[in-house]
Amino acid sequence: MRRSAFIGGAAALAAAVPLATRAQTIPGTTYVQQLNLAVSLPLSGTYGPYGRQIATGIRAAWDENNTSAAPLERVFAVREFDDEGALAIAMSNIDVATADPSVVATIGNFNADVIVGALPQYASVGMPLIVPATTSDSVTQQNYRNVFRLPPGDSVAGGLFAEAV
Repeated sequence: MRRSAFIGGAAALAAAVPLATRAQTIPGTTYVQQLNLAVSLPLSGTYGPYGRQIATGIRAAWDENNTSAAPLERVFAVREFDDEGALAIAMSNIDVATADPSVVATIGNFNADVIVGALPQYASVGMPLIVPATTSDSVTQQNYRNVFRLPPGDSVAGGLFAEAV
């Protein structure tokens, strides 16, 4: 299984949990509820190719879910934000994403320094953050309850490697 497909599938699953209750349809209407996932990754620059791979995997997972969903169920979409690997731009992306009530979570950031710098803002606005690639223990040692890291941390991976050796 390709890593981008796995990350996209995990993101689709994470966004489908009760966090999705923030975006509601109008009672008595037959409008389909659209839930958005914000993707804040470097889509240009040095890390652009890696960020685009993750974004492609996320879009593929959403598309697969949308084609197999029954009529009048939720429809999923992705809002992409290019953070260029910079903390200031990432924090601006958080503001824009939280202004949209249909955004249920963010998959974001590539660099541990950017993630750790933005964690207080993610926590203050109550935005769930799914970390797709960073293994730095500092991301989850902050004890924020809204941070979900897909790869294992350095301390866990190091222990697993040591056991294998």
